[in-house]
Amino acid sequence: MKTIKLLMFFVAAATMMTMSSCTKEKEDNSLAGTKWQLVNEQDATYHGVKVVYTVTFGQNKEMTFTRNVNGTDFVMKGTYTYKDGSGVGLLYQEGDSNEYRLTFKVSGNTLTLNFSLRDIVMTKI
Repeated sequence: MKTIKLLMFFVAAATMMTMSSCTKEKEDNSLAGTKWQLVNEQDATYHGVKVVYTVTFGQNKEMTFTRNVNGTDFVMKGTYTYKDGSGVGLLYQEGDSNEYRLTFKVSGNTLTLNFSLRDIVMTKI
């Protein structure tokens, strides 16, 4: 009798493990290969100079955020996660060991990136 109960326990445990592995969430890779941009001819944050903001998403969850301020590029690279229209990028600027956490939302052809306590609204290009 103990053997049957023990066997039933192992069968039940194996069934639960199999069922839980089937419910694993699939990662959303719909941003892979996309590029987003905002050209601001007189950006108030940078004292009225032209700033081009660009975000690109790579095939393997890579994210690049570039600010071209009056002809000079400031580039941050890292990885991102994305689900249900919202995401988080964990990026590093070259020569800087600090990690920057940027959040973003996507709605249609619009990406709203929260950077440095403000929202930058970009269009898919």
